[in-house]
Amino acid sequence: MKIVLDVGQIDYAAIAVKALPLLRDRIRDMDGPAARMLGSLASLPEPLVRTTVAAMPESTKDQMVAYLVNSNEERIIAAAQSFAEKQGICLAVNSIRVEE
Repeated sequence: MKIVLDVGQIDYAAIAVKALPLLRDRIRDMDGPAARMLGSLASLPEPLVRTTVAAMPESTKDQMVAYLVNSNEERIIAAAQSFAEKQGICLAVNSIRVEE
């Protein structure tokens, strides 16, 4: 079975602010334009991250979120399954991917 989650609005700046400190060490080892962009944001203070992300084109912000989700698939699956288990729900997530 597939469950499709169609996202209409994302607070890109909040995602960047929350994710960057957690991923700072891993970002250095990642390749690609999205990783380089995230790496450059990782060293900035929060207000500057928010301003920088707000000024980015929508397509760049989408790439950033897609990269964060796709490169952290295992962690997101574990969190989803843990949340379901705490609610008394048996859930096995096979994959989570963001497609632009």
